[in-house]
Amino acid sequence: MEKNPKKTKLKSSRRPGEYKRKSAPEPAEEHKNPIVRFLARTGYTVWLIALGIGIVIAFVVSVALL
Repeated sequence: MEKNPKKTKLKSSRRPGEYKRKSAPEPAEEHKNPIVRFLARTGYTVWLIALGIGIVIAFVVSVALL
């Protein structure tokens, strides 16, 4: 039995020159377009303010019902 001096490598499923895709898209707060960045930051801020107001109202109602 002859031994093969060259070791065979496992072939990759990717083609040569093909790069691995990113698992997640670029976050809107780091987007290249300034309009998209502004809308993302503004929307996030408004959402946090609305959440805070909702928490305060829920607390006041729960205390009032005691």
